Order: sequence, then structure tokens, then C-alpha cells
Amino acid sequence: VAAHLCQAGGLAAPDKVASYSLLAGDQALRAGAFEEALQHFDRALTMHDECDRQGLAALRHKHGHALRSLGRGDAALEDWRVALAIFRELGDDEGVAQTLYDAVWETSGSAPGSPWLDGRSPLEAARVLAERGLAQAGPENSVARGRLLGLLSLWSMMCVTRMLVRF
Repeated sequence: VAAHLCQAGGLAAPDKVASYSLLAGDQALRAGAFEEALQHFDRALTMHDECDRQGLAALRHKHGHALRSLGRGDAALEDWRVALAIFRELGDDEGVAQTLYDAVWETSGSAPGSPWLDGRSPLEAARVLAERGLAQAGPENSVARGRLLGLLSLWSMMCVTRMLVRF
């Protein structure tokens, strides 16, 4: 359906193009067709109604997944940074926690010197981000909080292990 709407050009309603492009992107992402998913999400972003802030945050989050799956971690982190700002603005603790979980994973694998690390090692930057995430995730979000706690424990242990190896 998304392809037919795109072929219709200006005759297709932008909200329909955005909606069906999002659905097609979701299907492509689940199927492992990351390049195709990215194309659909790009199209959805250009047609998305800026007034729908919740939808925009969710779309940026998914766009980031497609980018990360294609090995473009810094670009994924940028999308997630935008999504986080919107989720925070809306008070969406679940969206904040889910996005931070993905950002923590990606940050831990960032190349040393990446601008996302703020001068820290990848593991230390991931640990700090997980700590911030726990503070922002909200007390009711037990699943997302548990995931962030798990990552925080893992990265903290790895940071300590690396410090001990240096001695």
C-alpha cells in the first residue's frame, strides 16, 4: 500500500503516506530488511504531522533501530536523542526508558572518541547514561527499569573489571 501511495505522488494524502510507510517500515524491520525499513521510515518522517509529537518520537525511535541495524550507531543515537527529548516533554516514562535502554547498548559499543561519549570510555558513558535513565524512567515502569538496572549492573561490573586489570 505504501508503494502505491508513493506512486500516486501529490494525489495521496500525506497522513496516509506517513501511516502506511510507518507500517511498511515496521514490517521490513521485523523481517531484517533494514535498508528497506530505513527508506520507509525516511518517507514517513518527511510526511509526518509535526503536531503529533508522540508519533514523531516513536517514529524517531524506530528510525534509530534501522540505522543501528545498518551499523550507523552515531546516527541512531542522534535519532534517539530527539525521541528522548520528545518523550520527556510528553512525560512518557515508558518511551524514555525504552529509548534509553537502546541508547545505553549503542553507547557501550561506540568507538573511543565518539562525540556521544563526552570524553568517557564507552562503558563508562553507558553506565552514566543508564544511571540517568533510571532517574528519569519513573518508579512505575518495572520492566523498563529492570532492563536498565540489568545494563547498569553489567556496565558497572565491566568498568570495575577493567580498572582491576589495569593494576
